[in-house]
Amino acid sequence: MAHLAGVRDHMVPGPTYGTYGGGQSYSYYHPEDVLQAVAAIADGRVEVEPIWRTDTPEGRQAEYWSRLRLRLTIIMVTAGFVGLPLALVLYDVFVRK
Repeated sequence: MAHLAGVRDHMVPGPTYGTYGGGQSYSYYHPEDVLQAVAAIADGRVEVEPIWRTDTPEGRQAEYWSRLRLRLTIIMVTAGFVGLPLALVLYDVFVRK
């Protein structure tokens, strides 16, 4: 979105940890460009895609599916962490006696 409005940015890479990967990178945006971008978006000179907005049907649908996907992922991971130990305990109690 920032690039559509012509906002200058500077990417600062995070630290590297060798084979363990790297830290988070950060983007710094030019303050004057940000103010101009806000005015351009408010005036309608920059078109925001409908899927990026939550006040459009496309945006609400994208937000719904994104949240649903996140919730299902959390449920599956939690079920794995809870279900495996529970299954081991139940196996030990009822099968091995």
